[in-house]
Amino acid sequence: MIKKTFQVKGSKEIRLDKYLSSLMENESRNIIKHHIKNSSIVVNGKSIKPSYLLQDGDVIDVLINFEKKIVNSALVPEDINIDVLYEDQDIIAVNKPSGLVIHPGIQNEKGTLANA
Repeated sequence: MIKKTFQVKGSKEIRLDKYLSSLMENESRNIIKHHIKNSSIVVNGKSIKPSYLLQDGDVIDVLINFEKKIVNSALVPEDINIDVLYEDQDIIAVNKPSGLVIHPGIQNEKGTLANA
């Protein structure tokens, strides 16, 4: 679990998600956005949007439980029909249908293009 408090010094005028991704280098910006939207990260004690522009003196509280993280990050191959446009020894081009997620994430652990 991470419990941290940051105070913004100087007029930052930078998005909350970008600011935190520069401080929390081991976490992707998408993961940080997810935690902001779930109110695990708050500014001045209030839930806020990832696009919030930080101001001088803002206090960011981070309370994230990482125990729920996916333990096995290996891709699991799945039999998903994809339209291959071109393939050789070095490259593959596919016609990715709209709505097909590219790689596994928090709410999309399987059924992705990477799994195919």
